[in-house]
Amino acid sequence: MGIIERDFIKRELLSLAPVMGMMAVLLGYLIGYAKLSPMLFWLFPLLACAFLLRMLRQAKGSFSHFCGVCSESFAQRVRQEYEAPHPICRVAYGEMHLLTSCIVCRHKRRLALLPVEGIVRVDIRFRLVGARRIPVLRFEMDTGGTVAIDFSVWGPAQGEQALAWLAKTIGEERLKVER
Repeated sequence: MGIIERDFIKRELLSLAPVMGMMAVLLGYLIGYAKLSPMLFWLFPLLACAFLLRMLRQAKGSFSHFCGVCSESFAQRVRQEYEAPHPICRVAYGEMHLLTSCIVCRHKRRLALLPVEGIVRVDIRFRLVGARRIPVLRFEMDTGGTVAIDFSVWGPAQGEQALAWLAKTIGEERLKVER
């Protein structure tokens, strides 16, 4: 599972770098324009550390929960499937890796690992953004938990691809479409 965790951390760092750069520019502008103390630049490393610690905690929490539920052979199979070519869909602030045994999703700064055989039901809703219908999936797991995943506004067709994959993989009877 190390490759999934490294990939999550790498992609989060790549998305966090522009935000931190813009924050440094904004802080520099405020210090110069408002004649604030340059000691405010110490705020930048503190915020960066807070973001990094939150990201690492999210990754470790997801993996400790997932690894506590699944067996070592299942974790090995997920690792092999992740390294092999597989369909990837763009979701809001991340991506969803559609593996045959597990769905690995980086979504809104969180990492979700959903075993396919643990999915009881998938509620499919749509939200309107402008004139586009964007799918929102709500996975109900056999553990009683639920995970909601919104698709990206920039790739609504990838939501349809994921819906077709879900219908083929888990079966039409576990999909519930709300219009």
